[in-house]
Amino acid sequence: MQEIQIFNELKQGSDEWHNLRLGKITGSCFYKLLGTPAASKKYLYQKASEIITNAKSDSESFNNVHVQRGLDYECIAKAEYIKSTWTIIDDVGLIVLNDYVACSPDGLVGDDGMTEIKVPDSHNYLEQVLAIHNEGEKAIPTEYYAQQQFNMYVANRKWCDYTLYNSKYSKHNNGLFIYRVNIDHAMQDRIHKVLEVSIEKIKELVEQYHNII
Repeated sequence: MQEIQIFNELKQGSDEWHNLRLGKITGSCFYKLLGTPAASKKYLYQKASEIITNAKSDSESFNNVHVQRGLDYECIAKAEYIKSTWTIIDDVGLIVLNDYVACSPDGLVGDDGMTEIKVPDSHNYLEQVLAIHNEGEKAIPTEYYAQQQFNMYVANRKWCDYTLYNSKYSKHNNGLFIYRVNIDHAMQDRIHKVLEVSIEKIKELVEQYHNII
């Protein structure tokens, strides 16, 4: 396992955070590399463009009501998680594996764990809670499962608590639902192979551009 760099004091969403992520494959978007060839191609071109321009891709400048809800309630969800599990979350801004790979988990837990917090709207919260309770991790949305496995790969962790929070359900377990996702070794092998191919493609795109200009 490669030695990782952990930026504990870095604030997620800050200019410095965005700058350190430039050109790097990250957990929140890794699912794109597992999707259609068109989605994978677009994402790799975005990363190559960030390296060439040293600027965030235009498509990264995106926010909506769902993203904002997560930003508004994440601290509350963390506090409820700590109270519910009697554990401490170590905040981390960014974990860098190499020049092309990084992740920003919502927190590290102990020596082996981490947490990924989502704040869905009320009906999606209910749908996910019921589905995951009945079907287990296969009911976790594909992009979020890939994100957690990717983050475990980068941070060298063994499990991730997939944590759902919605304040409207606060009368029931403080609005919190926690499902532990363990490391999936087959998925880890797939991540490793996809990253190897993707990094080489990013390097190739950057080199092709510089050979033209």
